Amino acid sequence: MQKLYSIKKQYIFILFLLFFYISFMIYRYSLGYLTPDEKLFISGRIFSELQFSNAAFKYKVVSKIFQPLYNINIYLLPIMNIIINIVLFKFLYKKYRDSIIKKRYFIFLFFLMPTTIFLTVAYLRDIYVTIFLMLFIFSYTFWQKIILIVLAGILRPEMIFLLILSWSLSILQKSKYIFILAFVSTYIIIYICIFHTEIYNIYVYHVLSLDSSKYDFGLGLLHFNISRDNAFLAIITNQILVFFPYFTLLPSKPLEFFYFIDSILYFILILFAIRRFSLKKFRKYQLYRLALYFTFFGSIAIGMYQTVPSSAVRYKVLLLPFLMVLAGMINFKNLEKLLGNK
Repeated sequence: MQKLYSIKKQYIFILFLLFFYISFMIYRYSLGYLTPDEKLFISGRIFSELQFSNAAFKYKVVSKIFQPLYNINIYLLPIMNIIINIVLFKFLYKKYRDSIIKKRYFIFLFFLMPTTIFLTVAYLRDIYVTIFLMLFIFSYTFWQKIILIVLAGILRPEMIFLLILSWSLSILQKSKYIFILAFVSTYIIIYICIFHTEIYNIYVYHVLSLDSSKYDFGLGLLHFNISRDNAFLAIITNQILVFFPYFTLLPSKPLEFFYFIDSILYFILILFAIRRFSLKKFRKYQLYRLALYFTFFGSIAIGMYQTVPSSAVRYKVLLLPFLMVLAGMINFKNLEKLLGNK
């Protein structure tokens, strides 16, 4: 009886998901707005300057898939993504029934985050990378993890470095002092690099070249004036603000209010992660260490180039699976038992 009740709840929530995804999909495409990256993937142009023939390999791979689907029907890829999310939902719901996921609301929250909804119905690659990262958390063997790293790396090459670095540190070190050392040394390295003229010029050029309008904004989500000290300050503040970028902007449009709610939810997850921080879990559980390292390094790597909330709101979703681990999604004891039986 209890199992039947759980199955009914599962399918009620699937219908709930479908309603939200399809409603947002219809609303978004009725506006006729596409992000610059979406225009690249479906039309063969990157922003307004760089021709597709000169674009990076990762863009070409994605465009080869997105372009024909868009040409068939604008709703085809979003509907395919919705189906993929439903399959992932059923996978995660099984983890809840197996007592690996602590609370059902973590599953609901993952799929109902505004960024998850937006990326599911968009012509962007970030939802696939996020799914690979979520599966990485629940992968049990070495080769499963390697395959997922490769898949994530094809779409976003920086994920290879971040995953291997975080995974290696989580395996090799259990001491809290190693994390503190990694924490402090990372900031020292960033500071030294910023004061290296060539590296500083490359960084500023890359940030400003992403969109010509950013020349007027300055560095970071708080729009600091361009200088070496401000470049370092922008990277550090962006590491925090990348989780809730719409706190830096007064919403005035329906979509901006939608993303503002997303920032509130991420802020709550951060508070949960801080409240549940435990040195005991850090020493005992590799997955907890992995989540902490990935969230730390990932928030720097993702945040350092952001200057507008509309861009940051996309990229931060890559941190969501690991942030949810830190916020209390995983029952580590039950996961350890399961791994012991593998």
